[in-house]
Amino acid sequence: MNSLVKWYPIHLDMSGRHCVIIGGGHIALRRIVGLLEADAIITVISPQCHSDILRLAAESKLTISSRAYEGIADLKSAALVFAATDDEIVNEKISDDAKILQIPMNHLGNSKLSTFTVPAVLRRGRLIMSVSTSGASPGLAKRIRRELSECYGAEYKLYVDFLAELREWVHAEVSDEQCRAMIFHQVLKFDIIELIKLEKLHALRSWLQIMLQQELQVNEWEQRFIDYTNNL
Repeated sequence: MNSLVKWYPIHLDMSGRHCVIIGGGHIALRRIVGLLEADAIITVISPQCHSDILRLAAESKLTISSRAYEGIADLKSAALVFAATDDEIVNEKISDDAKILQIPMNHLGNSKLSTFTVPAVLRRGRLIMSVSTSGASPGLAKRIRRELSECYGAEYKLYVDFLAELREWVHAEVSDEQCRAMIFHQVLKFDIIELIKLEKLHALRSWLQIMLQQELQVNEWEQRFIDYTNNL
């Protein structure tokens, strides 16, 4: 890997998938927190671990192997590998072994030894925003994440949950593709965040459920949305 590598952004479903973290310090703990949010199965390999990692193991949220890294066999069941020891020789060995097994590996502190990087992440329920500088400046990525957090508050969780519900309702009730597209397009014109703040989202949800039970044409949907907007 080199400093000119062009990373391909991707979000992975890690639910029920095994991740191996070699190292048990504070940096490893940060990765563990994110992996637990993604419902990953976690094994930590380290002779010593941060007190919070020990607590998580006591709560059966992860497994600890209290020993040093022993080689390629430690990685064979992993979907992802994180090298987080304070010994660069060991970290390089982990990187080499992961590449042999073709398992994505992240070196926590050296993107040049990594085959994937972990961005700074802002979560608002289903809404996930990730920021990466391709390893150039994690500090800048975190600053941008903080700036995003000021623009996208907790109400966006409700917003995205509503859109997910709407998608299910529309696919269940509306067979015409043009009508579906019209509904999705028109709903995004509403200031949903303002409706949430004014506690009016429930009214919009109820109105849409009623409308979806009617077999409306595209032009009828457009007019219904215009009428509803005028009455807000």
